[in-house]
Amino acid sequence: MGWVQNRPDRDGYVARWKDPDGNRRAKSFRTKGEAQRFLAQTEASKIQGDYVDPRRSKMTVAVWAEEFRRLRSRRRPGTVEREAGSLRAHVLPAFGNRAMGSIRRSDVQEYVDHLAAKLAPSTVVREYGFLHVFFQEAVDMDPPVIARNPCRKIVLPEDEDQEQRFFTPEEVRALYEAFDLRYKVMVLVGCFAGLRIGEQAGLRLPDLLFGHGEIFVRHGAFEPTAGPVQIGPLKTRYSRGRVDIPQFLLGALRDHVKEHRPAADGPAKGLVFTSPDGEPLRPRNWRRRYWDPAVEAAGIDPATPHAMRHTFVSFLIDQGLSVDRVAEQARHRDPGFTWRVYRHRFEGRSSEGVSDAALALENMWAKGLTSGRSGGPRGGTSGRCGPFLGHPPTAYLAPDQRKRAVGAAGLEPATPAL
Repeated sequence: MGWVQNRPDRDGYVARWKDPDGNRRAKSFRTKGEAQRFLAQTEASKIQGDYVDPRRSKMTVAVWAEEFRRLRSRRRPGTVEREAGSLRAHVLPAFGNRAMGSIRRSDVQEYVDHLAAKLAPSTVVREYGFLHVFFQEAVDMDPPVIARNPCRKIVLPEDEDQEQRFFTPEEVRALYEAFDLRYKVMVLVGCFAGLRIGEQAGLRLPDLLFGHGEIFVRHGAFEPTAGPVQIGPLKTRYSRGRVDIPQFLLGALRDHVKEHRPAADGPAKGLVFTSPDGEPLRPRNWRRRYWDPAVEAAGIDPATPHAMRHTFVSFLIDQGLSVDRVAEQARHRDPGFTWRVYRHRFEGRSSEGVSDAALALENMWAKGLTSGRSGGPRGGTSGRCGPFLGHPPTAYLAPDQRKRAVGAAGLEPATPAL
């Protein structure tokens, strides 16, 4: 137990106690009651196992930030870079000179309100999430830096419901025709397999499971602010998985890898999509040089590459797939998330229909083909991606038929390296 003494040099009291390691500690207070309450809380925290040395809590946020970055240095490069950016742009300017133990819930609410005045609600929520992690690491340290996370019961700005950007089958066709010949098939992979642009940039030849009619999505490309593109495993196990793809996309991918053989070694080893000089694809450059000009040339409203993924999900929904089946193909962790994001799309359809994702996507591609658009100087319906794209797709093939088709094309059936 601790004890309270009168200060010999001036008015006030000194609370004295021993920490869990047996070291003597002391802290001054103005009144005896304050000192006694502090000792009671300290003894309780020692019993509960959440004792915090007052000297640790005096550490400034800036000093803790350096320790935090060291602790998080083995995270994915993208995570490390984003967290460094949040510290530099928001956390340190707001709290850098403050002691860790001095940050209160009211301070965090003021911080969030300040961000909400200049940033989008989704960005504020993301920055708050990082701040919560930042302080929770301090709580979880051994010994802890602070006893309690101040990020609790914070009122966050409400994000306005925004209509997701979807392409119609006719717009997909127009975008495909307007695209640079080398990357036409990426439009199809995005809209009919749902791969994000970073996932396409990390796609390797063994991930194309021609014999199974699937793509094994497991790698992604991270583009740091400075330095080479890094290819690595996707962040979560839910984002990794095998996706059924329609027959016409199998043919397009088969033709692409024949025309642009993946490198046998080097940084771009095995990559299906690379830059014109054979290096790993930089997503930001790809968007600026190929995506944006194609969107403009196609005469459709401006959109980001992520609109292809929304389009993929919308095609599955419009063809009547169940929520669970759509979530599985989209690699969503929870079907409830799929329903919340695309609820208006589910509610707008008449009823559930087909259950086969590949067949559903074949149907949507056929709609784009019958829109009345014809080939032209922007790319047309012929070229190195295969003339089959200029007429209605072949019938959906069962897995055993796909295997025979792969053999007839002279390709080895790929299997995932688990």
